[in-house]
Amino acid sequence: MIPLIRAAWPAFAPKAIFTDLGMGFVDAFTASFLDAEIHGCLFHLVQSMKKKLGDLNPLSRYRSEGSFALSARMICALAFVPLADMKNAIAELAVALPHEPMPVLKYLLATYPAGRNHHSSKAHVPTAHVVSPSTYAER
Repeated sequence: MIPLIRAAWPAFAPKAIFTDLGMGFVDAFTASFLDAEIHGCLFHLVQSMKKKLGDLNPLSRYRSEGSFALSARMICALAFVPLADMKNAIAELAVALPHEPMPVLKYLLATYPAGRNHHSSKAHVPTAHVVSPSTYAER
């Protein structure tokens, strides 16, 4: 898709790109538009969380138990954590979560940019200017 855009509009140089933050899109856009900031969508992050819960079968529990739903939504709340604090927030959340949503946390961390390399000893520094899924911006 990006080569078609480049062919049709060679001077196209977006300053910001909004995507659902699937890593395939993020990697493609950051490789092609080095100066663009990549922004994610909280709606799509929540939808991914619910879909993964559905795949694991506790979606009915999510709908019926408020405390379980709150625990699962805490995963998406990582979107509001400054990237510099992400590693600590993930570690604290992993301790606080019930067992059932842990695969969802692991899936989202592997799928979305702020979760990449969260196990490394160094803080994650995204390639290009990936601003999200952390919606927090120091201005």
